[in-house]
Amino acid sequence: MRRYRLLGIAMMITILGVGTAGAQPSAPEKKVTSITPIDLSIDRELVKEKAVLIDGEIYVPVNPLFNQNKLAYYLDGTQNSLYLFFGGETNLNWYENMPDSMKLMSREEVASKLMDGIAYEANRYHSGMMKQDIVNIYSLLKGLLETNERMENAIYMKLNLNQEPNITMLKQNYYYRSEPIRILSSRMYALSRELGDQLGSRERRMMKEVVERIDDALGDKDDALEAMEDWIRSSDEDDLDDVRDNEMDAKENLYEAIELLTGEDLTKPGKVDENSLKHRVDKWIKKQSK
Repeated sequence: MRRYRLLGIAMMITILGVGTAGAQPSAPEKKVTSITPIDLSIDRELVKEKAVLIDGEIYVPVNPLFNQNKLAYYLDGTQNSLYLFFGGETNLNWYENMPDSMKLMSREEVASKLMDGIAYEANRYHSGMMKQDIVNIYSLLKGLLETNERMENAIYMKLNLNQEPNITMLKQNYYYRSEPIRILSSRMYALSRELGDQLGSRERRMMKEVVERIDDALGDKDDALEAMEDWIRSSDEDDLDDVRDNEMDAKENLYEAIELLTGEDLTKPGKVDENSLKHRVDKWIKKQSK
């Protein structure tokens, strides 16, 4: 597979309007009459790089966006073409902001809605997508971990306050957190292959283990929900033990997947393994930029 060289130069993208952006790999063809440097803030944080106002159009440097995981890019020097891939943490706020009465969607409906906003296609995968995907997968796994807290809260409400958990809402929250991960399945395998092509067989195996851990965690969560439904009906302690055992297994698998991806050890806050996939890709990117 062809290797693309990531360049650490201030490429510019044109802001075409509020909330939209388009790539412009070369300077405007029309004659420039005015150029004004302007301060640039990303997510309300001022960065050292400047944007540029050229004849009423705003141009923003790629590097600060790349450094904050807002996009990935590569420059094909032979074709004089710049390719941008927007991302960062997957925006799933549409669901969080909905009233509970509107959240009663099937797994298929949740998947259909999410697919509109997630880059999941695996065709024509290339090295410029690797870091961005690792960040996105990490973000989604952290979100899936939050469902464990909801399950524990539901158990507490039933045991201590005699309030029956809303199994429908528990399922909805799980679908919302898990469907993006299921959608990304083929793309994660494409990431594994690309890591093998660009970095080596060890990195390919690490990503395959991430996928296996995620698959196991999703299976554990499915079993936990089924056991939770049984426990709500029966109040049988064995069913409750099944819920907690499966939740614990899911958490352990997610912890291991996250540590492989970013080096973060969630059992020891502040500890980071420098041999993670993210760190390895960062080193590879720096090497390509020299």
